[in-house]
This record gives sequence, structure tokens and C-alpha cells, in this order.
Amino acid sequence: SCLLVLFHVFAPINTTCILELEAEDGDLDSQQMHRSAASGGLTVRLTETDDTLNVYFEILKGSDCLVVINNVAYSNDDEADFVYLSVDGSSLGSFTTFATSNNGQNWNEIRNTGPFGTSIGVTVGTYVLTVIAVLDSYGVEIDKVELAVQCSEILSGNCPETVANVIPVDSGDGDELSTAEIAGIVIGVVGAVIAVPGCVAAILYIVKEG
Repeated sequence: SCLLVLFHVFAPINTTCILELEAEDGDLDSQQMHRSAASGGLTVRLTETDDTLNVYFEILKGSDCLVVINNVAYSNDDEADFVYLSVDGSSLGSFTTFATSNNGQNWNEIRNTGPFGTSIGVTVGTYVLTVIAVLDSYGVEIDKVELAVQCSEILSGNCPETVANVIPVDSGDGDELSTAEIAGIVIGVVGAVIAVPGCVAAILYIVKEG
């Protein structure tokens, strides 16, 4: 077993680190909820079409890098919600939440999607993760999004700050999505899921700094 561990630590090619984006680290226009089961004890609930959450992250080093969804931690209590994720406008994938009501108790039951979707290429720089949801009348709560950052120059495990980092919201100096850009995204997603019954549109976007 020692030989296996040594090989893992010093593997030189195509290794992965996990970057965690906590919903509560963002600029909150939507509701911050205390949940004992959540990472950090907090989630952000999305209930309206104009709900927004801005979380900034950057890639600090690495070449030939890919970003893919490793996990989305969320909670829901009632009908299913459709959630779509992208980075800088490039689709990462989508998932449908579980659909079970337990008189509000399920808000503290954090569910994990596990890995899904497709990867996109990134280089050193700042990026925006965009999440758009078509919701029932009660919305959905986001705990965190984990991104797997796959580069040829880093070791596996949690991302050290020299590789990738979440940018505190008060350090931002970039542009948010315009109203027209948001409207275009919502129209596109609603059109793609128009067959989903009993839903209203709502949006969470995590906006890039330039």
C-alpha cells in the first residue's frame, strides 16, 4: 500500500483538484438560510426570477486545464426543479432535483448530484459560473458547487490557493451580466424545459469579474 500512495502523490500528469464554491460566499440578493446539515451551516434559497448570487473564482496556474462539475450540493422540499450550469456561457450540464415534500423538513436534507456534465477548457484567469433554474413555487436551495480542475501541473486533492481560488465578493471590479443578457439566458432555458409541468422560472447567476 505504501508504494501505491507514493505513486499517487508524485503522479505528474493529468491530476485533479477540487475547488469548492460556497453559495453564501457570494453577493446575496436572495435568501441566506441557516441549515445545520449544509457545508458551513448555510445555503442560499432561490425563489424568484430576479434572485441573483455572484461568486467569483480564478485559475492561478496550470496548462491544458479542464473544468467539470464534481458535485452540486442542494436541498429541495416539494416539486422537482430543473437546474442548468455553465462557465462563461459554455454549458457544463444540467440536473433535475429530487421531488419530495416533507412539510419543510427536506430543506435540511442536503442532496449531492455527484459528477455530471461535460468539461470545458480554461487557462489562467477569472471565470463565472452561471446557474439557471426553472423552479416550483417554493424554489431550491444551493449549498455549494464543487468544480474539478484537471491540469497537467498540479497534484490531486483540494485545490491549494496557488492553483485555484474563490475570490471574496468585496474584491470584485468586473462587470455583471446585463439585463438583456439575463433575459436571453432565461428565454433559452425556459424554451428548453417548457415541457416541465408546474414550474415557474427563476435564476441564479454567478457572475464573472473581468
